[in-house]
Amino acid sequence: MRKRIYYKVVTNELKSIVQHDRGLGIQYKINEYVSPLVELLSIGYGLTVFSSIEHAKKAIENNWWEDCQIWSCHIKDVLEVGVPCMGMPSYYEKFVQYYNYLKQSIEEHSGKDYVWPKGTIMTNGVKLLKIIEDRTVELLE
Repeated sequence: MRKRIYYKVVTNELKSIVQHDRGLGIQYKINEYVSPLVELLSIGYGLTVFSSIEHAKKAIENNWWEDCQIWSCHIKDVLEVGVPCMGMPSYYEKFVQYYNYLKQSIEEHSGKDYVWPKGTIMTNGVKLLKIIEDRTVELLE
């Protein structure tokens, strides 16, 4: 039986597109599973992937992500998405004890409604397989 294919958006350095600039980006690997930070998994956050290439592309467009790549991937287990997107004020106290960066993020986004992009799947392990689309921008010298 073939494993289902999911899609992961990463930087050109294979780091998490959402958290890489906050110093918390997971370093993804080709053909090797990586796991979420234990501290985040313990409060309900796993790694996220998309259920389809269309959902991955829509998330890129909606979030204005640049310099990114879409990879096909396998995941370990599907976890229930029972927590809000990072930055939700109701989870502030839980996160600040682990990561000070969230204080600034929550203050900046307080009062906004954050929802997971359509097609988001949360998991406890991601293995990148093959690059599907490269949207990295090469700077001209």
